[in-house]
Amino acid sequence: YNSLKNSIKANGTLINRVLLGKYDERYRVIEGNTRLAIYNELYQETKDNRWKSIPAEIDNNIDEIGEHKIRLQAHLVGVREWSPFAKGKYLYELVNENKMTLDEVAGICGDQRNKISLLIKAYEDFKEYYMPMAKDDMNPQRFSAFVEIQNPRRKQLLINQKFSMDDFAQWNNPHNLKITKIVHVRKLDQILSNPEAK
Repeated sequence: YNSLKNSIKANGTLINRVLLGKYDERYRVIEGNTRLAIYNELYQETKDNRWKSIPAEIDNNIDEIGEHKIRLQAHLVGVREWSPFAKGKYLYELVNENKMTLDEVAGICGDQRNKISLLIKAYEDFKEYYMPMAKDDMNPQRFSAFVEIQNPRRKQLLINQKFSMDDFAQWNNPHNLKITKIVHVRKLDQILSNPEAK
């Protein structure tokens, strides 16, 4: 956010316009919410009129599915890729709220069905096991550990070693972090087979 804000300040404008959809007499940002927030913040800080309005393109004929297609292309396979957590959360909500099917999403993203399914399952586990435990200290960067544990062999290893996903979430607890690097998830078989490391 700060890097983008500094870039916008230095350029004095946007390089990439925000995209708005027109709905009756109202407009909604489809792509560019962060840029809009930065413009609002810069205007509040400086009262400089160049931040009072934002360069935008308007699509007068867009529907909800069209919005999702734009976001998927921009942030899952595009140049402004979201973090793994943001991708997982968005895909989870998109599919679980029945806005699009997994096949529709995969088609838009260049047939990445396995990757999309992995992110959705990782978000389900993150939401169920990690977020209730971490509460206000939830760290979205820990989401990558939940992506790595989705490997069926690793999940089976937890069961074989008498551990659960609740245990795995605790190992990612921000106040008592046991898995300090994501590579440790990939090496769980070596770690749990060593009595001292276990």
